[in-house]
Amino acid sequence: MPFAQHHYPFENKELFEKNYPADFIAEGVDQTRGWFYSLHAFGTFIFNDIAYKTLIVNDLILDVDGRKMSKHVGNVVNPFDVMDKYGADILRWYLISSSPPWRPKMFSEDDMVEVRNKFFDTLINTYRFFVLYCNLLGVTKDDLTKNIVPVSNRPEIDRWIISAFEKTKMLYIDLMDGYQITKAARTLSDFAIDDLSNWYVRRNRKRFRQPESKQDKLAAYQTLYEVITELLKLISPIAPFMTEELYRNLTGEESVHLSYIAPGEDKIDAELNYNMDLAKRIVSLARFMRVKNDLKTRQPLKQILIAITDDTEREAIESMKGIILEEINIKELKFIDKESSLIRRSAKLNFKVAGPKFGKEVKKVQQMAIELPQENINQAIAEGKTSYGGYDFTIDDLLIQTENIEGWVIESQDNLTIALDTTLDEALVNEGIAREFVSKVQNIRKDRNMDVNDRIKINYHADKELSGIISSQKKYISDQTMASELETANDDKINGYEEININGRNCKVSIEKI
Repeated sequence: MPFAQHHYPFENKELFEKNYPADFIAEGVDQTRGWFYSLHAFGTFIFNDIAYKTLIVNDLILDVDGRKMSKHVGNVVNPFDVMDKYGADILRWYLISSSPPWRPKMFSEDDMVEVRNKFFDTLINTYRFFVLYCNLLGVTKDDLTKNIVPVSNRPEIDRWIISAFEKTKMLYIDLMDGYQITKAARTLSDFAIDDLSNWYVRRNRKRFRQPESKQDKLAAYQTLYEVITELLKLISPIAPFMTEELYRNLTGEESVHLSYIAPGEDKIDAELNYNMDLAKRIVSLARFMRVKNDLKTRQPLKQILIAITDDTEREAIESMKGIILEEINIKELKFIDKESSLIRRSAKLNFKVAGPKFGKEVKKVQQMAIELPQENINQAIAEGKTSYGGYDFTIDDLLIQTENIEGWVIESQDNLTIALDTTLDEALVNEGIAREFVSKVQNIRKDRNMDVNDRIKINYHADKELSGIISSQKKYISDQTMASELETANDDKINGYEEININGRNCKVSIEKI
C-alpha cells in the first residue's frame, strides 16, 4: 500500500519515504478508476509524484464457458470448496500458469486436475524417490551437506542437470523481474517434468540404487538434493505451502521463505547444455517415429542414421552417442550428409500462407511446388528460400515431407533428419522378447508391492521356441529383474502363476520372493 500502511505522516517518516513510490500494486480490473487512478491522484496532490511504479491488473475469472460468474446464473465456483478439495497451492499454480493474470481466465476444474497430475505429482514423486533411496542406502544429512564433491568432479549427467537448472534459474529470475510470472511458472514446470524427472532421475534410477563407488553415490545424492532444494525456493512464491513442508523436511531450516536464491552462472556449461538438448531432440524424434511406425520401444533396432551439416554438430552428437543409443534402444549410430540420396523429400504448397501471396496463379504455383527437385527442397530447408520455374518460394510457402524407402523409416523435424533401420534379424527379435519378458515381470513385482531390492525366484512355462529364447537371455533377464533363479517348469508344477503375453505368445510365470 503506497499510503497509510506505515501510519505516515504521524510516524515512520523515513521508512515511508524510503519505500515511496511503491514498486508495484495488484488489484482487479474493476479497480481501474476507484483505486489505480485515485492512488496516482493522491500522490500527485500530496507529493507531485506517482504512487506506484508497476501495476499488475487481475482480470475476471469466468466459468468454463467464458461467462462471468454470477449467483443469479448459478455458475459461481466457491474457491474455498476448491481449496478444500485440491489445496491452495494447486489452485494458485493453475491460476498463474494457465494464462497471464491480466487476461480473463475461464476456470476449468479438469485443467486444474491436469496441472496437479503433471506438475505437482511429478515434483512430489521426485521428492519421494529421493527420500526413499536416501533411507534405503543410509544417506545422511551430513552426506548431503558436508564433504561436497566438486561439481567439476561429478559425472557428466550431474554436471548437465546442474547446468540446466542454473540456466532455468537465470531465465526464471529475468521473467519474474519483468513480471512475466506465467512464463516463469511454465519454465519451472517444464524443467521439473522434462529435465529433472523424465530425463535425469529416470536415467539415474539404477545409479541411485547401486552407485559404482562412494564418490559416485555422494555425487548423485548431493546433485539431486541441491537441485530439489533450490527448485523449491523458486516455486515457493506461487506454491508456498507444499514447498514449505518439503523444504523444511529436506533441509531442517526454518522456512523456504527465509532462504536465499544464490546466483550460479559459473555452473552453466553452454556446450554441455547444447549437446544434451540435441540428444534429447534426437531421442524425441526417434520415439515419435517408433510410435508412428508401430516399432515397439523394447524391440532393439540395428542402426540409426543422422544427417549432419558440419563437424560441430557431429562432435556434439558423438559426445552423447551412448545416451542416444540407450534411450532409443538402437545398436549403432552413423552419420550421413544432409544431401544423401537416402533422404528423399517431397513438397506441396501451403495454401494458407501461399494462397494470398500468389493469388490467381496459385494453381500453377501448386504444380511447381509438387515438381520441386530435391536440390531446391534442400535449399529451402537450409536457407529458408528457393526459386524454381520463375517463382520464389519461402520455407513457409511449402509443406515438406520426408519419404520412407524399403527397410527404413525417415523423418525430419526442425532441420533435424534421422533414419531408422527397421530390418530385424533373429538376435534382435530375441532380445526384444527378453525385454518384453522383463517388463512383464517388473509389472508383477510392482503389483505385489515388492521392494526394489527384493531378490526373487522365477519359474516359467511356454512353448519350446519361446522357452529357448528366454533361456538364451537368462543373464540379462536375471540382472534386470533381481532374479537369483530363472528356470523353466512343467505346466502342472507352477503354483500361483500369472499368465502373460509376450508379443502375441502366452507364457505362465510364477514369482517368489526369496
